[in-house]
Amino acid sequence: MHWDDIKDWPDPWQLLSDDIYCPLARGLGILYTITLVNRADLQDSVLTEFDSDNLVLVNKKKYILNWDANSIVNIKPTQSRSRHSLTQEQIKQKIG
Repeated sequence: MHWDDIKDWPDPWQLLSDDIYCPLARGLGILYTITLVNRADLQDSVLTEFDSDNLVLVNKKKYILNWDANSIVNIKPTQSRSRHSLTQEQIKQKIG
């Protein structure tokens, strides 16, 4: 997967079926999961590319998922490093 091919990204079911998880696919899977859970406190989640990391920012960007597979990190990356981003509203079209 690549950010330039965003219109061709798999829906959550195809992502699971493919069973291949690059760092971007892991971040997308996290965002799909959070979106499908539909919790009010997680509705501002966003998948963002910072340098070479594809991070999911949660709870007003207080928490970061997909940075370290074994922990939740609560530092705030600078906005100037963000190259691409995808909000939950944008991803809901893929869920259908």
